[in-house]
Amino acid sequence: MIVASFAVGLTFAWKKIPVDTLVQESLPDGYRGRVFAVYDVAYNLARVAAAFLAIPLLPAIGVAWTVALVGIVFVLWSPVLPWWLSRSPELVVRFYEGARAEEQPRAIVWGGVEETVEVQRGWLDERDGERRMRYRLRLEDGTVLEISRGDVDPGWRLDRELA
Repeated sequence: MIVASFAVGLTFAWKKIPVDTLVQESLPDGYRGRVFAVYDVAYNLARVAAAFLAIPLLPAIGVAWTVALVGIVFVLWSPVLPWWLSRSPELVVRFYEGARAEEQPRAIVWGGVEETVEVQRGWLDERDGERRMRYRLRLEDGTVLEISRGDVDPGWRLDRELA
């Protein structure tokens, strides 16, 4: 039991550190501490909850059925995961006041944080019969985003992150 606990402890640290890094670098500065605190508590609580579930489950249905049950849950979750990961973040674009043809984005609200932007390029694009207004925006931290909005859909979407 001690050897197994040691092995689990080692593997936990090896996956926890890269995941923590990914979470921290993908969040806006204004939310990083709060989100990371909630994430960290939830991550550690999941291990405790798994132990509390395993204690009555293992003697009741056996190790083989417990492993099979966990495998079935993973298989059922796998079709949902690609959709869940491909969701676009909510993106709100704030414009300068002025005539509609002269409006330029001044800020975006991304992940709940408003960030000022510099417009590097704006253009109208038409592909497959769909017209889209596109902007290449530079954030204060140097990140460059390309965003677009079509004539049909009212919301802005993040097309790609360049830097």
